[in-house]
Amino acid sequence: MFSVIISTYNGSKNIIHTIENIVESLNNFNYEIIIINDGSTDDTRELLEDYKDNIQFKIFDQLNKGISASRNRGIRHLSDKSNYVVFIDDSDTVKKNFFRKIDEFFNTNKEIDVVATPLIRTNKQLKKHHSLNYRFHSNIEIVNIHKDYKYIHFHIGGMAFRKEVFKNEYYRFDEKLHFWEDAKFINNLLLDKEKYGLIHDTAYFYNSENPNSLSKSAWTLEERYIPLIENSYMFLIEQSNKKFDKTIKYVQFLIGTHYIEYLKEHNQNKIINSPFFDREEFEKSSRVLFENIDSNIIYDLKTHYSYKNYMLNLKEEKLITSKFSNQLSVYMHSFNLVNRNITFTFSNETCSLPSDSEVYIEFLGDKIKKASLIRQRSFKILGKSFSDFSRNIYQVKLPLISIFTGSRMLIVQNDITYKINNPSIMNRVLKNIKKTK
Repeated sequence: MFSVIISTYNGSKNIIHTIENIVESLNNFNYEIIIINDGSTDDTRELLEDYKDNIQFKIFDQLNKGISASRNRGIRHLSDKSNYVVFIDDSDTVKKNFFRKIDEFFNTNKEIDVVATPLIRTNKQLKKHHSLNYRFHSNIEIVNIHKDYKYIHFHIGGMAFRKEVFKNEYYRFDEKLHFWEDAKFINNLLLDKEKYGLIHDTAYFYNSENPNSLSKSAWTLEERYIPLIENSYMFLIEQSNKKFDKTIKYVQFLIGTHYIEYLKEHNQNKIINSPFFDREEFEKSSRVLFENIDSNIIYDLKTHYSYKNYMLNLKEEKLITSKFSNQLSVYMHSFNLVNRNITFTFSNETCSLPSDSEVYIEFLGDKIKKASLIRQRSFKILGKSFSDFSRNIYQVKLPLISIFTGSRMLIVQNDITYKINNPSIMNRVLKNIKKTK
């Protein structure tokens, strides 16, 4: 038997569609749908009246207490006959085989209590895979959080649990939280279970248009800032230390990945204009946090090297460019055929190099010519300015022979020289022609 828990707040626009989708997908299963109307002020309550006489529905009205309190109330009313529990938001839907695939997985894998499915964001007719869906591109069906530490999980959408999990009252949503409550609950549980399942061939559809989504308003909440670090990130670190005597890589990678949201360029204005953001205090809390994050984990993160460099700076370190010497590349911005001037920058791996490093072009084996720095650009993270060598724009006159044979760009930093291949203009032109075909 499946138990589906839906918390709704002013969900009248989508909730009937969500319920119909769930009922259709539960065809051939015994089920109960537990709906908590969390103080809606629209006509959600009236719409739910149609289901009050249906014995497969349990509907509860309450004053607005938040999604954590709503979900916990749903848990308290689980049927004794229930086998599996799923949480679905009031504007989301699932693929038709969603419940069947969960049932098949749990029947096959008796030792696993938690399973995740791909999460797909929908916006009108557009569909976009969640950034963590890379886990479903592998053949792994059971994740060991120690071995597969990069297979992190944040969202309750698309997850299913054996009902026995909730017999332990320790596994509940933190009712003091209105942000990251699902990630805290899930990962606290996974620290105990140490394994969870992956179902590749189904999907949970998250409605990105939902105006009540916390992902849209989270930056306006005080708990999105220092309280998230101190009450949620540090909580998982403390739980890991209690259980394993260390902050395991899974927790480090999870926190590092989520922390990147503070650094992304498109979030900067929202953050620095928030009345709850204090740069000095936030940086202080961040430095304490990153005492628990190994440098190697930061290098592993899937993000811009300038963000990695920022996080390493919190540990009084900086990105070591030599680790990526084989990956460095030259980005050509323009080439003037008349005067043969090439304008260029270097790839993001060079971000931490000193801005006064000298740049040369090397051709015909040993001949060099110095490039001119024509523009130096800095950038801001959390209101603090940083230099970034990869944003510097250089110009040099390309030797005639290099148009056909290519050259090498040299970055000279004190006694260290990075030599980076610069493909010939002809090769670049041919490559672009192939791309357009």
